Amino acid sequence: RAHQLGADRKLLNDGLRAHYKNFLQKLCFQRELSAADAAAAVYYLFLMNRDHEAVTMFEKHLADGAGAGEEAPFESYLRAYVAARCGNVVAVKETCARFADHPVPRIREHFRSLAAHVDAEATPLGEGAVVKGVLTAPRLEVEVGSEYTIRIRHARLPPTV
Repeated sequence: RAHQLGADRKLLNDGLRAHYKNFLQKLCFQRELSAADAAAAVYYLFLMNRDHEAVTMFEKHLADGAGAGEEAPFESYLRAYVAARCGNVVAVKETCARFADHPVPRIREHFRSLAAHVDAEATPLGEGAVVKGVLTAPRLEVEVGSEYTIRIRHARLPPTV
């Protein structure tokens, strides 16, 4: 995970930080972002608790591939995870059900674990069930920069009185 140390977030795991830096260097020499690289970038953003950026990148580069032929387990799991973070219980359950009988135990257990997590966190509202999480909760970020600048980002805040 990335932790806030001073003004910047920093990956405290040396191995992960080195792997991420190598990934960024590799991207610097490519003209276009491949689907695999976009998936890896989404994964890194989630690891750094940058969920909104991860979902935005996923929607921009990977969302149109939904249901297109056979999808690798990693891409399917990423799709299900993004759906869970966005509160789409139906999509999560559909994706996890496809891998319920996967021949590789580790893959099968990852999908079962995600489905169980969604079941535990879902609010029982019938078909419109919502997963409690970062992307369904109100958000307010205030960043004080240099030279008297303030950046305010927000989402789903209740109206003020």
